[in-house]
Amino acid sequence: MYNRLRKFNSVHTPVLAPGLLPAPDAAPQQPVKLIRICLRALFTGLMGAIFARGIDAAFFFLGNLLYLGRFSFDSFDVYYSGVGLLMVLLPVAATALWLWLKRKGRPGYQLSLIPLLATGIPWGMDGAISYFNSTWIIQVKERFKLTDKEVEILTVAAVGGAIAWCFGTPVAAVACCLELFLAEITLATILPLLIVVAMSAIFQLHPPSYDLLVSNSDEYTLLWLYGTIGIFGSLLAVLFRNVYLWLQRKSISLPPKKQWLLLAPALITGLAIWYYPEAYGPGNDLLAPLLHGGVTLRVILLICLGRFMCSLFYNSTSMIGTSVTTLLVIGAAWGLLVGFTFQVCNPHLHVSSTLIALAGMAAFLTGSTRAVLTALIFTIEMSHSAQVLPAVSIACAAAYATNCLLSHRQIRASLFAPGNEF
Repeated sequence: MYNRLRKFNSVHTPVLAPGLLPAPDAAPQQPVKLIRICLRALFTGLMGAIFARGIDAAFFFLGNLLYLGRFSFDSFDVYYSGVGLLMVLLPVAATALWLWLKRKGRPGYQLSLIPLLATGIPWGMDGAISYFNSTWIIQVKERFKLTDKEVEILTVAAVGGAIAWCFGTPVAAVACCLELFLAEITLATILPLLIVVAMSAIFQLHPPSYDLLVSNSDEYTLLWLYGTIGIFGSLLAVLFRNVYLWLQRKSISLPPKKQWLLLAPALITGLAIWYYPEAYGPGNDLLAPLLHGGVTLRVILLICLGRFMCSLFYNSTSMIGTSVTTLLVIGAAWGLLVGFTFQVCNPHLHVSSTLIALAGMAAFLTGSTRAVLTALIFTIEMSHSAQVLPAVSIACAAAYATNCLLSHRQIRASLFAPGNEF
């Protein structure tokens, strides 16, 4: 069955790097054999879990070595680093290495993703794991005699596994793949996705735990606030998407003599990390403090403005995709900022920091991708409470409506494109 939902959601911020999913082939292909694709999904899930654990360990090891000069796999804080201004050049050097190896197509160039992460570029861990696993599948295509359809199915499954691994949300991972990536909904496409996501959940020995306390969820007089968060988050998400796509087109069309301009966003990122060490890292460690409301106004503003701009310029020019982490972190920060402003203006009302962060997170994700079901499931799985649904549903509905109104022409062009028969 053709997945029309994916076609309807095709106008969205690129979560994956360009070229990871094979282009649709008009030529007829042989049907996918269920047992064969399931066995390969088992292998893909196992290798994906190994790669995910390896990337995570290598990130901490290299980060400790570069910034603190120690051999350790523990978490670290670049605030205590003694490298000084060298901190500005580290993302530039890692980006130059990445772009050079990728352009040359050298074997194992995906390993340069680890220096990218370790030097603090604003790219979520799920994006790096998805990229590594997806390119690995493409490279073994000939050796394992995979068809384009099998590559697509396994790539989507690998993306779902990466999302489940990083956030501990297997149901949201499946929903995200259904709404954004799967071209067809059949047993041969769904079952491999479920296998890989299940294996990621099993091999993730210590899944993220958010321990959120949901309060004030029955304060229905504040529902209009969540609607405001939804509209505002969607406006920002549409702006982010349009500028992102424009910058991506400009980067692709750069002549060879001006390729060095692609290092400018890395320099900006390095300056941001040097001046504000809180700007360092993929951002996965920021999600729990944001959802708890345990961050200062400085950190909120830094994410709303600094990470928003750094992610926009760096991810688009480097062609690495945005990552779900980026969308969730930026959305949660903007939700807190809007809620904080409302609380200052109305001190007699109590606003739950967890609810406004969840509403902002879901609104920005919905505004970026129109994946409403994914956004709702993310909030439920992270909070382990259905009490968040009234507030988050209002935010998602407002964000979805705003996105559709602003993207009316693109939606019509997508729905009524040639070959999209209903």
